[in-house]
Amino acid sequence: VTVKLYSVKQMDRDNAFASTKNLYDGVVKSGILKDDKAEYCVMEVEQIKVNKYNEEKVVLNIKSL
Repeated sequence: VTVKLYSVKQMDRDNAFASTKNLYDGVVKSGILKDDKAEYCVMEVEQIKVNKYNEEKVVLNIKSL
């Protein structure tokens, strides 16, 4: 699972991962993932800097292994 955070202000690595917690919980609750534990998925967070607030977005990419 890869989350791409497009944002004007970049976060440190810990905060970037923490900011995706609700997203992962929603993916598990919807049944797309069995669990978000390490034995079920590999989580990656990538940050991409954008220049304007209206360009901010979150892109979630889920690949089956």
